[in-house]
Amino acid sequence: MHSSIGATIAIGTVTALLAGFAAYGEMRAPSNEAGGTIGTIAVSDTATTPRDSTGAPIKPRWINDANALSLLAMMNSRAISAADVELENWHVDTVRAFAAAMAREHAELQHAADSAALAAKLAPVPSALSAAFGAQLQAQFDSIVGHRPPGLGLDRAFVQQQVASHALMSGYVNQLAAVVERPELESLLAATAARVDSQLRRATALQQSIAKRDSIVAADSAAARAARAARAEKRSRR
Repeated sequence: MHSSIGATIAIGTVTALLAGFAAYGEMRAPSNEAGGTIGTIAVSDTATTPRDSTGAPIKPRWINDANALSLLAMMNSRAISAADVELENWHVDTVRAFAAAMAREHAELQHAADSAALAAKLAPVPSALSAAFGAQLQAQFDSIVGHRPPGLGLDRAFVQQQVASHALMSGYVNQLAAVVERPELESLLAATAARVDSQLRRATALQQSIAKRDSIVAADSAAARAARAARAEKRSRR
């Protein structure tokens, strides 16, 4: 329940950010920039409005393929860093195994992105969206970096962070897949989105498993306290 709400909020945040940049782009006309188009100030005069070869107005793009690669690299880098924090301080075997899988899988995803960029002869270039998205990822990362002492508390914080960060990543990657121009990048991002969605499901399942275990431990502890209280009361009556 909580994970689905988190995913909804995350994707809503993504949509709001992208819509804001799209609206910003509507006031700007295209100019060439590192493999894509991000514009300069446009005017409404039909004589100066940029048009394609058919005479139709050119719709400005708020992000290009190079920007998409930059955002993807940022996601993978932050995911690997978060996993490394957990792997240095883990307490629960299942959480350690999940962190190791996340570090490995995001390294594989970045390797695939680097290969695609090399094949397309395209270098990642940060966009205006990078700062806002980077701040969100950093805030999530900080929630575990500053978590001390390590142990069960850090394991829980890491899993919670993984649910939130992969929900955020899922929203961005799915939308990036819909706006890139190169077919090979669209395929890359679609495959990445599927992988991230799988990671989100696994993180959510792990979070639920930990919550269930915590509930059982709490119930056992309460039962033990009640039993001790009953024995103490019985002794006091003798």
